[in-house]
Amino acid sequence: MSRSWIARFAGPVRIAFVGICCASAANAAPTFTDVTAQSGIQALRDSKPSDWWLSGLTFVDLDHDGDLDLFLADHEGSVGTAMLNDGRGNFTPAGGSCPTTEIHLCLDADEDGKVDMDMTYMDGGAKWWLNQTAKGSSSLNLVDVGDVDTRQGNESRSEALVDLNRDGKIDWVRGCQGQNFKVDFGDGKGHFAEDSMLIAQPEGNALDAGMMFADLDGDGDEDMIINWGGYSSPDGNDYGRARILINDGNGNLVEKTTEVGLPADHLAILGIGDVDQDGDVDLIGLDNLTFPEVIYVNDGHGMFSVLPNAVTGVTGTAEYALWGLGTITDLDNDGIADILIDGRYFFHVLHGTGGGHFAYQNDAWGKITNIAEGSVDSGFAFGDIDGDGDLDLMGYTAGDPNRQIALYRNDLPAQNWVNIRPQGLPGNRAGISSQIRIYEAGTDHLLWFEEVSGFSKQAQQNYYAFDALERHYGLGNRATVDVTVTFTPSGTVVRKNGVAANTTVLIGEDGTNGVVEPPTPTTPSDSGAPISAGGTAADGGGSASGGSSVGGSSPTGQGGASSMGSGGSSPVGASGGSGAGGTTPGGGSASSPSPGSGSAKSGGCGCHVGANDANGGTHTMNGFVAVVLGVSWVRRRRSRRERWHTG
Repeated sequence: MSRSWIARFAGPVRIAFVGICCASAANAAPTFTDVTAQSGIQALRDSKPSDWWLSGLTFVDLDHDGDLDLFLADHEGSVGTAMLNDGRGNFTPAGGSCPTTEIHLCLDADEDGKVDMDMTYMDGGAKWWLNQTAKGSSSLNLVDVGDVDTRQGNESRSEALVDLNRDGKIDWVRGCQGQNFKVDFGDGKGHFAEDSMLIAQPEGNALDAGMMFADLDGDGDEDMIINWGGYSSPDGNDYGRARILINDGNGNLVEKTTEVGLPADHLAILGIGDVDQDGDVDLIGLDNLTFPEVIYVNDGHGMFSVLPNAVTGVTGTAEYALWGLGTITDLDNDGIADILIDGRYFFHVLHGTGGGHFAYQNDAWGKITNIAEGSVDSGFAFGDIDGDGDLDLMGYTAGDPNRQIALYRNDLPAQNWVNIRPQGLPGNRAGISSQIRIYEAGTDHLLWFEEVSGFSKQAQQNYYAFDALERHYGLGNRATVDVTVTFTPSGTVVRKNGVAANTTVLIGEDGTNGVVEPPTPTTPSDSGAPISAGGTAADGGGSASGGSSVGGSSPTGQGGASSMGSGGSSPVGASGGSGAGGTTPGGGSASSPSPGSGSAKSGGCGCHVGANDANGGTHTMNGFVAVVLGVSWVRRRRSRRERWHTG
């Protein structure tokens, strides 16, 4: 067989393979992709008992390396498990010392630059654990604060962090089974004085009550939103009782529910945020337990009215008025607010269509399962787990008694985004209650408004957590925006113009600001290829910092390239592609263990997993076909990668 004949034959074959690949790409609509097995999460779940009381999904940077790790909670406090992210969406069990119960809140409480965790103690109580883990360590070191910041059972089922007494220090508010909400004033150093202040329940003793804080009337102080009701299925009038307590400016919270336009009964408020993006805080909830969700829009002065036909595509009823919460974010980065909302047995992904209107999107976006865990509040988690600039999702796929979970990678078409990290003064370094505004560059046209809040309902948090508080905003095709942050209680406004898209920006109350560099993905010996397909989080590049560019390994362009360029690993087939082992498009030579390898990894967080290669055996194409597919994948995926800037 002559070499020339082989060449003539190989050419059409390559064309055929490329044609097949392109045709498949054309037929496959961009969506969310289930990567539970690839990520290593399914193996860990399979290692647990089938009836494991899994009751919390939280994305939080436990090891301070700049990517989001995963904490899977255990309601019984026996086998809760922390999993560390390699920066590309592969998770392995952590070792060391950490709590095993449910996370309520994640925040750097003692302001040492490391995110701490407020965990369940007994049933419905709470205990703070301070994070003393060394940066990037696979061995966690979370330390029990002891009795000083421990609250007993049924004293903390619903929680919020807010500077209620306006002394510049974050306070801890707890929803209890009793006559009062309890406020523990913070000292700004991670400790809270128990029962510093009491807020009376609107109608006496409630078994539970969810609460949130926001400046509803725009007068500069924090008002209180309550979802008040019983801890059981509805009977009689227990279909939700919303309460609005308006701050009189002197710290007194006065109940004015009907005066601001809301019904006192049969309304459950599960979330807050600027749904219509007009610069004020709106309310999201359930009317009489029925779907679709109801939205009350704010006139900017604290008066609310129902937005007709705000949500479409959802039918049926919820089971409990009290359970669950809603969060506003932007999943497809189109610049229009989306909603994630859960309750007992349901999890709805609502895609924003503009003007405060939303459409049910679970089915259209990759068959995201419409299930939430049914024993305590826990329905979803979200965050950018693979460093590509969009938000990935995690939720349940089965409830009692065999709770199962799924990680959904965001593969929607790439659009621009920006992350903002407000940084307040000592005592409230997280910038809780600060107001973020994003404008069309060079104009006063408002694109996004958010009053930063931190709250939970049992094991369900309202946002992901880094060491520094962060919020994510989609920008569509905008290349730059202007940003202001208004800090509380000082009222200081800090503005930064010309913020580049696809960057994470810190804006400080003291006037400091800068662009946060992305993390450098790690390559643990038992880690598989990145779940985003390709040699690294970059498009086949080497050890790209955050996977921000094709072929590059440094966000600054030093030692690699911040775009296609010299100095970095070749995007396809070269010896870069760390962790891929040549098993995925763009993987290159085998630089990690063979599929399925990896030694047993046992941690001090109640976890033990044996061969836990996250990708082992999942990709069957290699060699010539893998290279062809890799070229096609790079062409399709290249536009998805963010470019990180360092100035």
